[in-house]
Amino acid sequence: MPFVKYAVQGLLDGLREQLTVIRESQIDKIWQNYVYEAFGNTMSAAKIRRRLLVLELSKLSERVRFAQLTKISPAIEIAYSGASKLKLNRDVNSLRKMNLIVRGKKGTRANKDLIMAFLPGRAKITPPTIKSLDSEFIAMTPPNVAA
Repeated sequence: MPFVKYAVQGLLDGLREQLTVIRESQIDKIWQNYVYEAFGNTMSAAKIRRRLLVLELSKLSERVRFAQLTKISPAIEIAYSGASKLKLNRDVNSLRKMNLIVRGKKGTRANKDLIMAFLPGRAKITPPTIKSLDSEFIAMTPPNVAA
């Protein structure tokens, strides 16, 4: 019986991990679509650069200081090479007005919180205890197999 409990717990842990990966993937895709829709069809060099900035910021889990924004990815480094801090500041302010990024004392981050309202809530399920799994398993076993 201990092996069965161990196997079932391993299966549950694996399923929970897979669900987390799936949910994160969904959030990333929904966010990317949201950003593309926010910029619409009209594309200027500034809009392409701003869209790139917010999409690259969304790949990071931590906030980024203003001075480090141009170093978050090779694509951003190229987009802002030779550009003044004023251009970066204009882009950041524009993205803030669009509510796509959030800026604070600790730095700047993508505002993925916007799309969380559109996603279904997660079920509040407490993990079963081993004791309850035992009683459910014993209830499922035929009488001649139970200890």
